[in-house]
Amino acid sequence: MIRRQFGPPDDAVLARYSYGVHDGPYGAGYALGTVWTGRSVFQGMGGCQYQRLAGQFTSRQPRTFFYEFGDRGPPPPPGPAPPGFAAGVTHAAELPCLWPGTARKPLTPQRRRLSLEMVRYWGAFTKDAHPAGAHPKDADPATREQAAWPPYRSGKLMSLLPGGHSGTVTSEVYAARHQCSYWNRISYDWLTTEPADLARSPRDYSAPTAARSFAVPSGASTGKWWLPRSTSTMSKRSP
Repeated sequence: MIRRQFGPPDDAVLARYSYGVHDGPYGAGYALGTVWTGRSVFQGMGGCQYQRLAGQFTSRQPRTFFYEFGDRGPPPPPGPAPPGFAAGVTHAAELPCLWPGTARKPLTPQRRRLSLEMVRYWGAFTKDAHPAGAHPKDADPATREQAAWPPYRSGKLMSLLPGGHSGTVTSEVYAARHQCSYWNRISYDWLTTEPADLARSPRDYSAPTAARSFAVPSGASTGKWWLPRSTSTMSKRSP
């Protein structure tokens, strides 16, 4: 699978991401999900691509805010899951915290607190182009108690965690977690098949198939991808 996706750099990728770290029937899926968390062959996906995009936005718009949804046990994604499979932090896993009514089951007290924090951050950003609001010192007490979220030009991003444990991490720490010093110096072709095709038997690839690019639509759920962390960028034009 890795060789099919990454081509010549495959041996280096395999050396950095050990297959044997994950046990059980879903070990291969977990291992591949960990690779995709850092850099994937799907257009625009992966932590290192997101970080580079945030940096590009910041060079043109100082009010760019970068976040990481780091809850290791978020509400499960929609749809059935194989017995014993831990989806982890899938793409769009943070959405039930922004819209609790979409969650498959009630949020825990720790995640309800995170939900309230995120709604305040998103609401302030929508209104004032800053997660803390236009005048943080004049904000309500609950908002002032939340972790400060500086623009990404400060070299820091927000790590959103349940139970009041959200806080900033430096861009260097983030890059080290995702091994971006490696991913940013290699190149490879984008994958020309859809993710669902990867589950097919190898013998199925003998038949010719049309090459198609794949992009995850905004808000799409990808429950079969196991991602340790989910990352995104917010940016807003100056008025």
